[in-house]
Amino acid sequence: MSTPSGTTRESGPRLRPLVTIGLPTYQRTAKLRRAIESVLAQDYEPLELIISDNASTDGTRELCEEYVSQHAWMRYVRRSENVGPTRNFEGLRPLARGDYFLFLGDDDWLDPGYVSACVAALEAEPGFALVAGRAIYHGPQGQTADPHPVQLEDRRSRRRVLTYCRQVRANGVFYGVMPVDAERAARPLRNVQGGDMLHVMALGYLGRVRTLDDVAVHRSVDGMTVSLANVAASAGARPARSGADGEG
Repeated sequence: MSTPSGTTRESGPRLRPLVTIGLPTYQRTAKLRRAIESVLAQDYEPLELIISDNASTDGTRELCEEYVSQHAWMRYVRRSENVGPTRNFEGLRPLARGDYFLFLGDDDWLDPGYVSACVAALEAEPGFALVAGRAIYHGPQGQTADPHPVQLEDRRSRRRVLTYCRQVRANGVFYGVMPVDAERAARPLRNVQGGDMLHVMALGYLGRVRTLDDVAVHRSVDGMTVSLANVAASAGARPARSGADGEG
């Protein structure tokens, strides 16, 4: 759902909370367009999209400037040098102006009702720090829905953390919607193996976490992350890389 050039999804009275989508990217022009188009297709407004370019040299800048010139609610930030994926993800958090925030990998995409469904769940019940849709992984051998969705409904913080450690596999819940206050209260993303899991663990300590069945975040599995094609189908194995790998 796009708006004419010069207008914004924030124009007029704000009837619903602003949602910021942070999209870190590096050298993925073709797939980046798909990610942006999935944001444009959302049935929720108002939205804010912030793209952080980690010094790409493949035409990413031209692509992003094309979109930003047409949609005032999009912002493009370009780094002068590559700072690595973790810092590029982390740098998006303080730029957000929304009441809610979510990350989107540059090779991933969202169902059209993803944001509205997650926000509705957050607004319906107090005490949630994160709500996500089901993660569906798309690889060379087809697609696989994560059979281990994270559900942390216990009222006790420590119990939620322990349950998360037992449940988590590929950690697609990392790409859920969270209240910005909870997101900023969680520890910054750490540049370590499983840093995204530590981030979700911190959110789980702050509040409940839910995965919805009726909407999905679609995760592209190729290249260095091809091993994730089998992660969702594995009952016990943990992923070889962190979930925050949408940007190379």
